[in-house]
Amino acid sequence: MSRRGENIYRRKDGRWEGRCICGHKENGKARYKSVYGPSYKETKEKLQQLKTEASKPTENCHIIFSSLCLEWLLSAKNIVKPSTYARYELLVHKHIIPQLGSLRADQLTANKLSAFINAKLNHGRLDGSGGLSAKTVCDICIVVRSIVRMGQVRYNLPNYISDVRLPKAPVVEVSTLADADLLRLEEYLFAVPAASNLGLLICLYTGIRLGEICALRWSDIDWASGTIHVCKSVERLPCPKTYDGNKTQLVITTPKTTKSNRVIPLPTKLINHLRQFAVSQPPNAFIATGQEEKIMDPRTYENRFSRLLQKLGIAHVKFHAMRHTFATRSIRSGMDAKCLSEILGHATVAMTLNRYVHTSLDSKRRQMERLDFSVA
Repeated sequence: MSRRGENIYRRKDGRWEGRCICGHKENGKARYKSVYGPSYKETKEKLQQLKTEASKPTENCHIIFSSLCLEWLLSAKNIVKPSTYARYELLVHKHIIPQLGSLRADQLTANKLSAFINAKLNHGRLDGSGGLSAKTVCDICIVVRSIVRMGQVRYNLPNYISDVRLPKAPVVEVSTLADADLLRLEEYLFAVPAASNLGLLICLYTGIRLGEICALRWSDIDWASGTIHVCKSVERLPCPKTYDGNKTQLVITTPKTTKSNRVIPLPTKLINHLRQFAVSQPPNAFIATGQEEKIMDPRTYENRFSRLLQKLGIAHVKFHAMRHTFATRSIRSGMDAKCLSEILGHATVAMTLNRYVHTSLDSKRRQMERLDFSVA
């Protein structure tokens, strides 16, 4: 048995063995080395010497941090979604390399990263108009940590920033549609036959995301089973640097996560309404545009939704509020949390309950009125 707090053991053959981490493998797992001795004292001395040697700067410490950043981007390109990679590329080239790129990889200390964080919070916006949000700075620092960990694994570089505390990003509460506003919006969407209105109805009754409804085609509806298959999403991404013309382009990609590729049953009321329009539409047409070649731009759809709310006299909410509204109403009507989580395409039920379910004051009051401590 080892002494407490030490990785030194007595073997069956009578010798003592000490082990410590001396680098990492390509898969990120620790690489160990062992020393042996006839006594605990001698083994402890050898182990201390081994730890000292392992902590010495390596021959790779001359690597410039900007080179490490580009290597990290290259390794991430084929394993993340194009939208995620575009976000990484922006953070690396616009924020990380300009401030930290000239350092040697072993010179990025906790103090320097803390100073970098404070600078970004106070005056980090690219247009010079002020500081970045805590959420954005958190995202930047998470990328920096990932780059440093890659250097630690591949080149045995030191990691001095593992204990740096990141700024705490506030949780932003997304509003939901009030019951009266929801009823007014629903009545209008059923009454006015337009392609964009059909898409909004589907969002209200399924909670699918903005990019997902933009990518949904009539062929994704299975009329026999009364379901839709959500398997794609539309995103606006920066054009590759080899392209000329516009700086961004619409791209059809996979959904946000693996769980987001899902089949959702539709209520009979909605199926019957959609069936009336499906007969006159090309099977491969996008539902939100009614055309096979024309994709609805998510930005355009958001603007149309805002103008519709204004037209109906409904207080402004974001497009994503329809997803929150669907989740809240589903729980209120008695839907099982696991079922709702799968319909929304979440990885866990906890995410569904914590982020997408909102209780009103009236609902809380009703629950409180049920309390009766006089009952045994």
